[in-house]
Amino acid sequence: MSTSIQRWSLGLATCALMGSVAQAAPNIVSVVERNGDTDRASAKATGMTFNIENPTGTVLLPNYTVGVFGEDAKAMTDRLHEYNSASATVPLPSYLVGKEYVMIANNDRDNANYELDITISQHSLVYLLIDNRLGDGDNTNPPNFTANMSWVAQDLWLPVSINGNLQDNPAFPDVVGIDEGGDGSINQVSSVYLKLFPAGTFTLKQADNGGRNMYGVVIAGVPEPGTVALLALGGLAVLATRRRAA
Repeated sequence: MSTSIQRWSLGLATCALMGSVAQAAPNIVSVVERNGDTDRASAKATGMTFNIENPTGTVLLPNYTVGVFGEDAKAMTDRLHEYNSASATVPLPSYLVGKEYVMIANNDRDNANYELDITISQHSLVYLLIDNRLGDGDNTNPPNFTANMSWVAQDLWLPVSINGNLQDNPAFPDVVGIDEGGDGSINQVSSVYLKLFPAGTFTLKQADNGGRNMYGVVIAGVPEPGTVALLALGGLAVLATRRRAA
């Protein structure tokens, strides 16, 4: 990851850490799917209640209300997968914990024309949690967007490198653990990417990730744009100072 991307990632994440306390609830107004599987629950956001059903239609968890992101938060609308710390030394990123998030059916991971419209009430940092195996099947390095989910790179989503990863590599993004089945084990990890969106509706696209995990979405409201810019500049200044002192 280039130094410039690292600087912008830190600056934007600083906005989330410092500004999200001002977030009004709820921030996520609606989530609308297109081309998702129709035999299971569609995407759901914080505050929504539904039945988590597996691909055969068996109810795994009835009347589940989506809370905020954190340890043991359910990840999919059709699985019992949970978000957890990647390891004892790599906890969940603090900038994600307590924020609103969106659950998507895991079986939507290979729907070629999948789209998700998310409407938010305020300027927000939107985080994508993307399975490390994307593109090359390798869980030990970040997703590869060369042929899969190319829209992430094209739309200028940035990796966040603040909290750490299992390789202790500062060039890699932060990671979140995925406990597949909610049995207490970490089976996979997802890397964290972010982008700033104004209040209104934005669209996420297909996952291109057959046989692996659908991406997750966490949304952190931030103050008005002028404050966001000042916070970002503050984060960049801190990084520049540290680099000069190194």
